Amino acid sequence: MYIKVYIKVLKKGKAKSTCCGSSAPVKSNKIKDRNEEHYPFKYHLGIEGMSCSNCAARVENALNSDDDIWARVNLSEARAEVLSKVKKSDDTLKNLLDNTGYKVTEISQTT
Repeated sequence: MYIKVYIKVLKKGKAKSTCCGSSAPVKSNKIKDRNEEHYPFKYHLGIEGMSCSNCAARVENALNSDDDIWARVNLSEARAEVLSKVKKSDDTLKNLLDNTGYKVTEISQTT
């Protein structure tokens, strides 16, 4: 997919400022509750397919769309740390990324 976008950009002669075919940076959604004590459940997700800060922001926004979650993405490690106020199943976490084009490769829970 990224190769097709890149080839299209090359043919048009217009270079984009980010790798995913978007000229504008993706804005991260802000989390209202940033008190880690309110999030007793902690998950680590391996994420496949991220290649730039826009990708990381899309993944973070998708995970943070759940009101009980505060997610932080580490692009260089291709991982997301997910803090949750309630226990989440692996399927629930995977489903949050279903429509993003990124794949959860592993999930581990820590306490």
